Amino acid sequence: MTGEVTEKSTGVSKTVWRKVLYEDFGVADNYTDNTFLQELRTNINLSPISFKQSITGSLRITTYLSMVFIFLSVYFLLENGAISLINISMVSAAIYFTLPILSFVENSSSISVRDSIIYLGISFALSPVLKTLTESTSTDSIYAICSLLFLLHLFSIDYGKSYVVASKQISLSTSLCAAICLASRLPSHYHVFLLLTVAITCFAIFPHIYALSNYSEFVGGMLIFVSLICLYYADSELFILGVVAFVLLNLVLPYLYVKCQKFKTNIYGPWDEPVI
Repeated sequence: MTGEVTEKSTGVSKTVWRKVLYEDFGVADNYTDNTFLQELRTNINLSPISFKQSITGSLRITTYLSMVFIFLSVYFLLENGAISLINISMVSAAIYFTLPILSFVENSSSISVRDSIIYLGISFALSPVLKTLTESTSTDSIYAICSLLFLLHLFSIDYGKSYVVASKQISLSTSLCAAICLASRLPSHYHVFLLLTVAITCFAIFPHIYALSNYSEFVGGMLIFVSLICLYYADSELFILGVVAFVLLNLVLPYLYVKCQKFKTNIYGPWDEPVI
């Protein structure tokens, strides 16, 4: 608290400032006059987001979610023997070597053909080991663990925006760990090899391709459509979950976010901000 006194010793009346910590001025400690809130401002730096911008932002999340659904669809199709191994091999190989070509065209060094061959060789060599790695664990426990790992993968993945929990290492590690856990449920070593190839394609290679496309909205929309088709043929319950998730994340939550912007109130005034 500060106070002012008047000095009259020299015959000239002037105001002298002095620092006052404890002194009774006849008012409460939290007293303010009518001019205190004249400098109050609200939402100075607020930039309203339109519904279209909100949907565009949520599309990045659902694009990576669609890759998880595509991977799970391939897993269930392989487990039930409802898909040809040759077809999966050809599609995986075609996608697997797409990134080195794009990297060469875009002058990017994200991955090379040598890296792709190394990944394939390691996956093929470790398939017999991974086939028996978690065979003693119950299927329900495997599914529960994989659900948590995929959630952690989606929370930590890099969506092209800087935020605290983003970690490419954690997102890739958790997704591949979930793929390894699911691989033990498949009937043969070759099934395990194909599933690992699809996992590397979805979780290691696709993020580079998506980044090279500058997070294209067209790519995101096509992947959501493809993932729904895969879910429809793989598992009916998973298909319903996918439809609900896409509607919720792409329409309902963006709409609520836009509507709730009017309730945002950041106040700025003449008081001192507390600093810890």
